[in-house]
Amino acid sequence: MSKGLEDGMRSNRSLLDVVKEVSMLGYKGSEEIQRIQGFTAYHVKEPYLSIGGEKILYPLEFKDVRRFYTSSIPLQIRVKPFIADKRGGSFFNDIKNIANKYQERYDFKISFENAVYELDIDKCIGSIVDYMRNVSQGNKSNEYIVMLLARKLGDELYNQVKAYGAYYRIPTHIINLDKVGGVIKECEENNRRKENCPGYIAYMLNNYVQLYAKSGGIPWVVSDNDASLLQNTVVVGLATSKLGNTNYIVGVSYAVAYVGKEVRSYIYSEIFEESELNIKSLETTGLYIPARVAKSIFTNIREALRAWNINKYVIYQTTIIHPDEIRGLVDALNGNLWILVHVKESGFIKRVYDLDTEDWGPYRGLCLIDDDSVGSNRSIKALLLSTGIIKVKRYDYVLKKFVEEVEKTYKQNTTPEPLELEIFYNPQIKAPADKSQVNTGIALYTCRLALLLGKLDWEAYTSWPKIPFVQKYAKRIADILSLLYRQGDESSIKFANDLMASLRRDPRALRYVM
Repeated sequence: MSKGLEDGMRSNRSLLDVVKEVSMLGYKGSEEIQRIQGFTAYHVKEPYLSIGGEKILYPLEFKDVRRFYTSSIPLQIRVKPFIADKRGGSFFNDIKNIANKYQERYDFKISFENAVYELDIDKCIGSIVDYMRNVSQGNKSNEYIVMLLARKLGDELYNQVKAYGAYYRIPTHIINLDKVGGVIKECEENNRRKENCPGYIAYMLNNYVQLYAKSGGIPWVVSDNDASLLQNTVVVGLATSKLGNTNYIVGVSYAVAYVGKEVRSYIYSEIFEESELNIKSLETTGLYIPARVAKSIFTNIREALRAWNINKYVIYQTTIIHPDEIRGLVDALNGNLWILVHVKESGFIKRVYDLDTEDWGPYRGLCLIDDDSVGSNRSIKALLLSTGIIKVKRYDYVLKKFVEEVEKTYKQNTTPEPLELEIFYNPQIKAPADKSQVNTGIALYTCRLALLLGKLDWEAYTSWPKIPFVQKYAKRIADILSLLYRQGDESSIKFANDLMASLRRDPRALRYVM
């Protein structure tokens, strides 16, 4: 037998072992509920988070634990506010009050500088850019967060502020006053003053968590119990945005667990032309990532993390899964397990009767797996409720004990739409004898990991985004760079290129686009 063939068989055996280990993780973290209309319904168990020595299930429980993961390390930051609407002053005062209230508990001191009031949004953003440039020239970028409070702030202006913040390495905190007004309106409809309204209090705490994370703190991490979900694993988000008529940019956000649970995140990007795509495929099935780009992205990630002992890549993306992309992954990640997941946010609504609670939910963590797909040679198909009803613990100071409460992580009077997942992994791995069972476990692992990655999005702790945070920020990176490249002038293109070059190897780069 040739050495090459022996190496290939050894690689296949080891990869198959990794596949089975991942599949077992999926089964351990879930339980079957029932079979219904061509699907098998599972309840995917919530991964635990850790704050110091304590475990919590949901980020919104942190206020009863009374500390952050890095609260033992004192943090200080200066916030420079820019207010572009007359209603911004009141909300800014509320932020100052909550920062003062919690600074001793979390050992996090925020010093607020005098606010700049400029009601013309374009002039306000111009003042922000000038301010960030001056701070950067004084080598004080790490000491500041720039805060903007404004109304009617569209995606273009939002991305513009984020782009300059990332370029000057100064975190930005943008508050949409229209959203604030919506929260206050809901409080009024429930006859609650904002000071005593749970929705408003939660929104304020959400801002506080964001400021802590943008200052370099770590609010919470994966618990030791569930660190195996990320062991020797890179999680990657891919998203595309159009550049002009014929070009596309791929935003890349990837993260790896440091010492098992502290997630470090990086960003990256690639550009490709429409001529690299099969036009017939583009027109009939949709946009995809060509082989050259996929190979380049994952070759760069693999090289950047060479010292991390990685053997598994889990990729969540907005684009369809295409044979051309698969060829690029096979070339770049030979010898590693990779799981590629196309995530659609418009999965059809399906409620499942829960025998334990004797109602129809919908409960976060419900996973429906297409029975026909798990035994085929094609992709595995699943639906995941990443929002829904949850049960949280709250400390009752009257009863002097924790009590369980029901919360909804979606808007009132609506039914949450599940994520629709299409899952595919290395085609060169020899199919196991129990293929259907192994593939089901892979799908369950992918769903449970998606739930965890939602909880690690410090930008939204109260009700999580439906998608994994790596995919969310990949889209934001693509949109920011698309805005800069789309302007077309030489200085904007140079600005975009310099921006990515400076952030590519920064393990804290996400805090500049968060």
